[in-house]
Amino acid sequence: MSADKVFTSAEVAKHNTDSDCYYILHGKVYDVTSFLNEHPGGEEVMLDHAGTDCTEAFEDVGHSEDARQDLKALQIGVLDPKELAEQESKEVIEQNTPPAIPGRGGSNEWLTYVGIGVAIAIGALAYTYFNK
Repeated sequence: MSADKVFTSAEVAKHNTDSDCYYILHGKVYDVTSFLNEHPGGEEVMLDHAGTDCTEAFEDVGHSEDARQDLKALQIGVLDPKELAEQESKEVIEQNTPPAIPGRGGSNEWLTYVGIGVAIAIGALAYTYFNK
């Protein structure tokens, strides 16, 4: 199979068994079926990510340069450029979105403050009315 073949993530997702296992890694598609039994971490670790984009998991483990070189022989294609662009734009948005700060900016937070204000106003009016 040509390393220029274009796959969608839906197509890759169909290859998720120990007899037919594809990965997406950094926008490239790999048939890792023949490597499952050789993987130092075991077959199950690889099958946990079968048919998916395992880029984050692969990088979190910190694979060696030898492992990266071995992948080249397993590459069978690339991820659809449209999907890759969408994925990259989501990553940029996630990287540039500040984390939520508890108690700040919730969509209904203003209702809480309005409710407190109304309760204080009613309390003040009641106090004034009953203390004449």
